[in-house]
Amino acid sequence: MFGRKKKRIMLAMLDEAENEILRLPVKELTLPEEAVLQMSIRYFNDPDPCFIHREAVRQRAVMELMEHTGSFPLTELSEEVRLCFRQGTKLRIWEEG
Repeated sequence: MFGRKKKRIMLAMLDEAENEILRLPVKELTLPEEAVLQMSIRYFNDPDPCFIHREAVRQRAVMELMEHTGSFPLTELSEEVRLCFRQGTKLRIWEEG
């Protein structure tokens, strides 16, 4: 009711023609199982990650995305994070609210 409205960091995946394929808050990003396993092995040497390691690698992916603003090619992201955006060629990140 009172106070400031929280701002959300939004993400849009774009195709080659700059058409928006996906739009969501960055914090709602879900990783494909392949990315979770690769990142879990990379960061924790854990091929069968528990809930804690799964959440930790998701947070790392979100942090990697939050390092960028504006539009940028997917090639600027790690191989594991790119697995989340196979249909796109570019991402756009901005603050909403």
